[in-house]
Amino acid sequence: MRRAVTCLKCGGEFEASRSDAKSCKACHAKRRLAWQAANRERINARYRTLRERVYAGYGGACSCCGENRFEFLALDHVNGGGRKERKKLSTAQIARRAIKAGFPPKYRVLCHNCNSAIGWFGAC
Repeated sequence: MRRAVTCLKCGGEFEASRSDAKSCKACHAKRRLAWQAANRERINARYRTLRERVYAGYGGACSCCGENRFEFLALDHVNGGGRKERKKLSTAQIARRAIKAGFPPKYRVLCHNCNSAIGWFGAC
């Protein structure tokens, strides 16, 4: 059930389905972006920790050339399909699923150079 609500931030009217809605989409988005900007380091550290766990689970180095510097590594889909999966899920969601599934063999860790080489030329 939707009802008319007055935004507490801007005073504009909006329709809400939640009984506890207090701000319109635009005001909520502004508040969320401000929070993200203020907490950028915290967000980045959390995402980095997640990626480090995934890379460690797959050996911690590029499975093609052995590169092990975190900044150069990426999670690769062994049989392709990465673009299709990223349209449905974020990279963080993919990483969480890989951890939860016990690091399935459909993924591997590659450095960005090897990942591009395999994508463009079929070999590392």
